[in-house]
Order: sequence, then C-alpha cells, then structure tokens
Amino acid sequence: MGVGSDRFRGFSGRDGLRLLLCVGGAWGACFALLSLVVPSLLQPTTTQAISLSLIRQALQLEGKPASRSHNRALRIWAAAAPPPLSQPANNQQAAALQRSLRDEGLTGELRREPPNQRNWLGGYWLSVNDRFWVYANPGTALPWFWPAIRIGSLLLGGSSGVALFLQWQLQRPIQRLLKQLPAIPSGELELVPEGGMAAMRELSVRINRVLEQLNQQHESRRRFFAGSGP
Repeated sequence: MGVGSDRFRGFSGRDGLRLLLCVGGAWGACFALLSLVVPSLLQPTTTQAISLSLIRQALQLEGKPASRSHNRALRIWAAAAPPPLSQPANNQQAAALQRSLRDEGLTGELRREPPNQRNWLGGYWLSVNDRFWVYANPGTALPWFWPAIRIGSLLLGGSSGVALFLQWQLQRPIQRLLKQLPAIPSGELELVPEGGMAAMRELSVRINRVLEQLNQQHESRRRFFAGSGP
C-alpha cells in the first residue's frame, strides 16, 4: 500500500524499529546510570555488604568457624594475586572496611580495584595469610543488586523510551504542522513537512494534497482577475 492511499495506515515496521531503538537506548542509559548512582546512594549498605563478604571468604579460606551471622551459602572469589591495576585502598569506604575487618582479626592488606572494562563498579581485594586474595564488590556482595538494577532499568528505560519515541515521532511533527498551517491563511500556503510515524506521514501527505489544491485555486483566481482587468 503506498503512502497517501485511501486506506488509513497505522503503526509501520519502520515505526516499530524506531520504538525499539528508543527503548533500547533508554534502557542502556538507565542501566549505566543506576549502576553508578545506586552504590553511591547506598554506600553504608554496600560497605557493610562488602565487609561481610570479605570476612566470610577469609574465614572460609583460613578454616576458621564462621559466626552465625556469617554462616550462609558462600561463593569464594579468590586469586593468587590482585590485578596489576589495583591500588592501596585509602578512601573513606576503605577505612570503614578496615575497621570491620580488624574487628574480625583480619589485618591483611586491602587493595582497591578501580572501575575498568571488565568490572565497571570496581571492588576490593583482601590478603589472606599472604597466600590468597579474596574479592568483593557491590555486585558480588549483594545478591539483589544486579536483578534490582535490571528491573529498575527495564521500568525506567521502557517508560523513558516510549516518551522519547512519542516526542520524536508524534509531538514534534504535530508542532511542525501547526507552525506551517496559519490560523488565518493568506496568499500561497507552504506545504507541511512529511515526517513522523506512519499515521503522521499519512496525515501530512493528505494535508499537502489539500494545500496544493488550495494553492492551485488561488493561482487560478489570481490569473482570472488579472486577465479580466482593464
């Protein structure tokens, strides 16, 4: 079916692709934003969770009995050495972690792994018996962290993407139409831009057909009066 036919055309495949692009882009932006903002907003919670994870892993490697609060299913993130990019931990969060670790008798070196391509949140490495290093970050210490980020990103990104699509494909074309169509037309009328989603493009084509007919009628009258003058 061609554009401008008598049948009304609604949502097209091109509109669906644009909607997917808007929603996908908004989801990616929201996912990155929430991943960076949530740990900062919940820093006391993430600090406590990272500390607890490091303590539980260290006690497990040392073969020491864990307290009741630490006695849960555990996944150990360990290595023979921290990554080369890791640095001595000396920020405010590291100070709080070291206090919690000392309370449990853990005095090994604590190093900070900065955000990178492999792990954009960064994390902490703790030396255990000068033989192993255990690791924790908000994503490994908080089981609900990534599911909550994904769900929040889907909800926020979905609504933002739909709003962006409507602004891009519906509201802006309507504003252009209103700008091109004067409330009281005088003289030759300019054609309106043909854009937006399928229904808007169809509407633009039909409006342009009417405007062309009006312009032709106006030109015919002008020629008639010009030819009938003295």
